[in-house]
Amino acid sequence: MIYVVHFSWFILIEIISLNKSFKKFDLSNVVLTDIPMTDLKKDMIEHSLPSPLRFLNYVKENNAYFIDRVRMSNWKEVKSKDLFDMFCCWCIENNEKKMSNTAFGKIVNTKYEKKRTNNGYMYDLEALKI
Repeated sequence: MIYVVHFSWFILIEIISLNKSFKKFDLSNVVLTDIPMTDLKKDMIEHSLPSPLRFLNYVKENNAYFIDRVRMSNWKEVKSKDLFDMFCCWCIENNEKKMSNTAFGKIVNTKYEKKRTNNGYMYDLEALKI
């Protein structure tokens, strides 16, 4: 019997064969199952993200963390230096490996726009890039 378990982002194929003959497969016994979105699946998806994106998800869910560290509640203009410093603190608190400011910026720039202003580089964390 062949079971195919389908995730939205990858396919895991488990083949169980009674006669150990892998030369010919009868695909009429294939059962395709879509795994529902459980807490475990959400955790697996979340932990597969790069740490800067996990950090941004955490900060967006916990506004108090952001407000306490940056002393502002405006998601429209967040200094890139403040965001990176907050990321470094979050890494220490959560036993995550820190990365350089450049690597952090490259990952964050895939999702959020960075603009140069008179006050330095700012991220607009309200608007996702499409």
